[in-house]
Amino acid sequence: MEKRKIRVSTKYVIGIAILYSLLIIISSLLLHFALKSNLNLLKEIVKKNNDKYIIEIVRMINNRLKEDKITKIDILPFKLNRYCSKNEDFLYAIIFQQSEDENYFQIIKKISLNPSFKIKTPRKKNIQEEKEMNYLKKGKFREIIDPNIYSSNGIYWQNVYTPFKIGGKTYIIEFTISTSDVFSTLNKYYKVSQKTKKYILIILIITIIIVFILTFLFTHNFTLFLKNLSRYMNKASSGNIDLNLNPINDEDFSELALSFNSLLDKLRESKEKDKIIQELENYDPLSEFFKNGVNFLKENRIDEAISFFHSLSILKPDGFANYFNLGVAFAKKKDYENSLEMFNKALEIYPDHELTENYILKVQKLQKQNEKPVQ
Repeated sequence: MEKRKIRVSTKYVIGIAILYSLLIIISSLLLHFALKSNLNLLKEIVKKNNDKYIIEIVRMINNRLKEDKITKIDILPFKLNRYCSKNEDFLYAIIFQQSEDENYFQIIKKISLNPSFKIKTPRKKNIQEEKEMNYLKKGKFREIIDPNIYSSNGIYWQNVYTPFKIGGKTYIIEFTISTSDVFSTLNKYYKVSQKTKKYILIILIITIIIVFILTFLFTHNFTLFLKNLSRYMNKASSGNIDLNLNPINDEDFSELALSFNSLLDKLRESKEKDKIIQELENYDPLSEFFKNGVNFLKENRIDEAISFFHSLSILKPDGFANYFNLGVAFAKKKDYENSLEMFNKALEIYPDHELTENYILKVQKLQKQNEKPVQ
């Protein structure tokens, strides 16, 4: 007989649920990291393009100033205001000149290019730049952009440094340029990304809860079904087969319940067959035959009764009732000799039967009365 291990169990189902939950969590984490990576990549690309744009517009302003061939520093602020005011991205400008010992930078002029933009600028005319930055020193030789992004009151900006020569002296112009449009777009994308992450987290939690609820319901039904099946099988093994296991919605369990019910039906059919066979085995056709003889005797159909009981005495020679009823039948027919013979045979089979003895006495008395001559 082929034996197969049943691999389905509550632990197995719970394990599958945990595995699915882990897969969902891992997928959500991967999606989270993908969104984060995309945001960082987008920031990097946007910042790089924005830096190119800032350097480009600063060079354009620088080239225009060079075309004007400015000879005095006092004209430079006017020209900067004129050219930069056409572009709203320019917010502020400061003109620096390096000291002779090259340790300090002197503020020559502060120029507000956008009236709505307010910024705190150094109050001292002579400032010393931090060594880690050195943007002013680098800006003496070429255009350089400060990678840091500053913000105030919802406005974002970056600082760009560019050299400009007038009369043999090199000045450094610090441009404060708006990056609000770019970074407001990035912030919008960031907010959308955060909302997406939030929705993913909510969906993740709901999905895991649903998985465990379904797992609980399945394991509960599974355990309940197996308990009922075990209980019914114990009852059936003890002989109680008048049972019926209700199928449940699950197709496999329903099939198992129907198979169990089919087995019980077959057991009931087998039990009915055994009962019929037993009844047939215990059935005595002579008893029906005997009943007919008794009925004939009651109906005073004496000859038929005698014929029945005579046949029964042949088929069953040790039958006390057959001889007893033959004795009664012959007595009713006033055949006292045969009646006494039958009663005596009955008494031989059942010697202590008092009624038979009484009948013998009565028949002997009737026989004597019948033999007495009439005077």
